[in-house]
Amino acid sequence: MKPVQVVTLCCVLLLVSRLGATRRVSPEEASFYYGTFPPGFSWGVGSSAYQTEGAWDQDGKGPSIWDAFTHDGKGKVLGDETADVACDGYYKVQEDIGLLRDLNVNHYRFSLSWPRLLPTGIRAEQVNEKGIQFYSDFIDALLKSHITPIVTLHHWDLPQLLQDKYGGWQNVSMTSYFSDYANLCFEAFGDRVKHWITFSDPQAMAEKGYETGHHAPGLTLHGTGLYKAAHHIIKAHAQAWHLYNSTWRSKQQGLVGISLNCNWGEPVDISNPKDIEAAERYLQFCLGWFANPIYAGDYPQVMKDYIGLVGISLNCNWGEPVDISNPKDIEAAERYLQFCLGWFANPIYAGDYPQVMKDYI
Repeated sequence: MKPVQVVTLCCVLLLVSRLGATRRVSPEEASFYYGTFPPGFSWGVGSSAYQTEGAWDQDGKGPSIWDAFTHDGKGKVLGDETADVACDGYYKVQEDIGLLRDLNVNHYRFSLSWPRLLPTGIRAEQVNEKGIQFYSDFIDALLKSHITPIVTLHHWDLPQLLQDKYGGWQNVSMTSYFSDYANLCFEAFGDRVKHWITFSDPQAMAEKGYETGHHAPGLTLHGTGLYKAAHHIIKAHAQAWHLYNSTWRSKQQGLVGISLNCNWGEPVDISNPKDIEAAERYLQFCLGWFANPIYAGDYPQVMKDYIGLVGISLNCNWGEPVDISNPKDIEAAERYLQFCLGWFANPIYAGDYPQVMKDYI
């Protein structure tokens, strides 16, 4: 079977200079080809908190996993760059609003920094009122300039203390902490924000953060880490959606969604059934991984067949920590999975035994 060709999806607009003379089209269709857009079309730009705000330790903000990832001095980021200052957006709100007005955009998508609002990640422990005020003022400034805020709750910058204490998205407790965080945001900003995104690019967050280690928190839990992280992210999205639906939607009349990233796969040979199957399987592992549970209530069958085959054939039971607040229990559960599933799965998918097995044995 030939490898599947992969191209990255991006927004591309082709403006055709003239229409074919042999085909009659409606005025609406013709206006699109000539470079205009229908009434109500919304132009916008977007960013994320970690990439733009800076002020990484100012006004009560707690550290994020990306702060820790870029500060460890091990060359994980090109040029050992950090986002300690970034675009300095925390201190340049009015300048940025002016740039948005100059661009004449209708909406602006930005993310909230979870550790800026909840320094430890846990609402019951501490709420940073300066963080609340910062985002509240920013939202007001956008609305005053007739720019609709589209707010992402989580764009990769998990509070570092949740990573240290619970293992981050490896731990199912993140779903509850995320729900509490989302509830705070709906409560504080939902009177003005009507468009919410729970997670941005969760597939990249799970794969690069917990499988390849290329992104924060930099873990390489081959064969298990990305699937556990993704499962908990999907559950967290669902809890936040239902929370908004049951508690806030009737009062605030907003919308809640998720931003899924995926590369597109095409069969190398469109006449070869195996190539067609490979392209479809790739899309199911990339987009269906998150979209199917959200829209159909379950993972794609092809994922269950391929991933479940390993677990079933090895007769491995799933391990959960007895106490999700105890780091030793979390470590024990992960060690159990590595000895049970990783023992055979890691050599197959990663080319080596789990490190924990080599350390113990």
